Amino acid sequence: MLPHSRSILKLFSMLVVFIVLTNAVFAQDEPDIRVELIRDENYPNLEIVFSHDHAETPIKLNGTDILVRTDGQEIPIQSFETQLAELGVVFIFDSSESMIGSPLDNVRQSSLRFVESILPNDEVAIVEFDTTARQILTFTTDINEARIAINSMFADGQTALFDAAAGGIDVAARSQKPRRAVIIVTDGNEFGNLSSPGARRRAIDNAILNNVTIYAIGIGQSVDESFLRQLVDVSGGIYVGVSSPDDISSAYDVIAQRINILRTRYVVTIESQATLLTSEIDIDVSIGNETFFLTYSPDQERLIASNEDWTPVYAVFNGYPMVLVPPGCFEMGSLITERDEIPAVERCIFDFFWMGQYEVTNALFGSSGHFSGPNQPRESINWIEARAFCESIEMRLPSEMEWEYTARGPSSWLYPWGGIPDPERAIYYNLEQSTTIDVGQTPGFSWAGAADMAGNVAEWTQSTYSPYPYNAEDGRETQELMQQARVIRGGGYLNMAHEIHASNRYALAPTIASTMVGFRCTRSFSQDDVDLIPEGLR
Repeated sequence: MLPHSRSILKLFSMLVVFIVLTNAVFAQDEPDIRVELIRDENYPNLEIVFSHDHAETPIKLNGTDILVRTDGQEIPIQSFETQLAELGVVFIFDSSESMIGSPLDNVRQSSLRFVESILPNDEVAIVEFDTTARQILTFTTDINEARIAINSMFADGQTALFDAAAGGIDVAARSQKPRRAVIIVTDGNEFGNLSSPGARRRAIDNAILNNVTIYAIGIGQSVDESFLRQLVDVSGGIYVGVSSPDDISSAYDVIAQRINILRTRYVVTIESQATLLTSEIDIDVSIGNETFFLTYSPDQERLIASNEDWTPVYAVFNGYPMVLVPPGCFEMGSLITERDEIPAVERCIFDFFWMGQYEVTNALFGSSGHFSGPNQPRESINWIEARAFCESIEMRLPSEMEWEYTARGPSSWLYPWGGIPDPERAIYYNLEQSTTIDVGQTPGFSWAGAADMAGNVAEWTQSTYSPYPYNAEDGRETQELMQQARVIRGGGYLNMAHEIHASNRYALAPTIASTMVGFRCTRSFSQDDVDLIPEGLR
């Protein structure tokens, strides 16, 4: 099973979701609900998340209203759950001189009651404005801090309404919570021409761009209702006008109900019929007479986070044993070794691929090099010959990024087994060893299950010998330029310990053959390979 970080899901069957709401109650003729996202953190289970789209009345939805089909076949719903998403809310309080006395007292009392009713993980920030707008509380989940900030307000000065609105929406946009809201409480309008040029327009644009829902309470007859209504209309919120400060508490009750609808999510969990390959999921969502046609494409790939997260998977293609290498990120290069390995940078591989479990042997190749044992690696072969052999068995030479990732893994080990050289795990130079040995005879297998990636023989890669940082798109993976030196990796039986680490690079002309250089082949992962994967990994 793949760990959680990013998602590579190849779904060859289309996932079609039909929502049949025979018992649902709608506030309007058309349902005000949307598919918010599809979560795959618990792959192979998929969670389809529905939420209200600025509805006035919640939809009564339960699991019996939902039918899920794949390729026309019904899939059982594993679970249905109603959740309340966490909220980041910014209060924008008018504390200009017109709020002296009863207005500000009622704002304090009603706002404290609202704050004390929110959920434990919700976060609150506060912007206060009079002649200037200023943030008096950064986001916090500490209700006591919010209480102190609210009680600290006092009324004085004029009204920089537009600056306050624009600034408060900017603050809300920085919340990491899945729901973000602003509540503006004011009895006035922009007075004294105090706000910066363009602040009114910026406030409206920010509300649209940052997915922040605006709620506004306007007190009395002097409020700039036109501006506040424009803010709430573009963001899907509501405006509540009250004639007296005594009614502020009732206005908060209306807003609390709407925020509860905003944060309501319906989560349907199904077990996907997914494979390991990357693809899109075509989703049709039918609600009443309305059908939504969606395409789900994971914008982040599911990557292996550490070497320990992967259990090797083996297969044989055209007589050649191979290991499956899953997607992941790793540090390519090194800052503590050779100059041509600098700079060390993170590189990511987003597709599965197959790597030869062993170096190509004399027996598999069909002839011997300098050393004649059938299971010894085939050496004394140049790059052109190695490439031709891989192509003859419908494979290719690996890029140096693929080779180094297979050796190091997402944990970026310096050697296939860890951080230090070990003569028990690899065949490299010592006074008693001056030949290669049969492949796979030492325990120095990499995290992916590949043998002899350090020592025995160095190995050809597809890549030309070009400066770092590695960039697969800069021409170094071309099969042309037949005279340009190619990269060999892994070190051989005559190399010293410091020369067999996984990031080490050598350059060799493609026409040169050496008793110290062999090769292994790579194969791209395809849909036809899915049945080779153990059931629990599909």
